[in-house]
Amino acid sequence: MQNAKLKAIANGKPARDTKPWSNHDLARLSGMSRKGMSVAAMADALQRSMGAVRNQLKAIKPKTTPKRS
Repeated sequence: MQNAKLKAIANGKPARDTKPWSNHDLARLSGMSRKGMSVAAMADALQRSMGAVRNQLKAIKPKTTPKRS
């Protein structure tokens, strides 16, 4: 397991790059987003790529529908 992490880091990828997002990860992401953290800071904290963080932020963004007049 440790070798896989080191190999991923050596290849320039975050340690959790290919791991599925857990409910705990998503809750942390949501909290960090509400606090106004940058995507880079969230990616670093979650050991994910910035692209993965951006994709998850889009997925968890509340869906709102415009009000009709």
